[in-house]
Amino acid sequence: MGELAVSRAIGDHCLRPFVIAEPEITSVLRRPEDTLLIMASDGLWDVFTNEEARTLALEKFNGELTRTSSSKMAVKKAASSLAKAALAKGSRDNVTVVVVDLRQPGGAGHHATAHASGATTPNPGAAAGSGAIATAAAPPAAAAAPAQPKQQPASPVTPEAVSDADD
Repeated sequence: MGELAVSRAIGDHCLRPFVIAEPEITSVLRRPEDTLLIMASDGLWDVFTNEEARTLALEKFNGELTRTSSSKMAVKKAASSLAKAALAKGSRDNVTVVVVDLRQPGGAGHHATAHASGATTPNPGAAAGSGAIATAAAPPAAAAAPAQPKQQPASPVTPEAVSDADD
């Protein structure tokens, strides 16, 4: 079809028979060992399993946390790495990823959002607005001596932006 904007997905009269208006909802009890919460659009989940996303997010989060001792920078690195990797794995959809650090008392941890756009060829089998949530659990990484995080300017995420330097 290709003519339905995401913002109109539920309210479009002509295309209503083709759009599923029921969100996917899963309730999961938090465990003390849960480290990250990953919320993402189907642009990520079309090319990643929960385990693959968990593994990459924890790897990037723990690596950045060790390097900078900054939870804020670590969740940003995890979110952007997932979005870039989805494009590198061939996602042809828009990708939105939110990563939340669950280690903070009261759940008030740092969070970061990353967006990326693949080719927007419509996927007739995908429901509009579908997304999923995965939790990543691992023991917190031992942080290195505190260092000042490097500030980097924001740049658009494109397949060309994914490089070996990000690993």
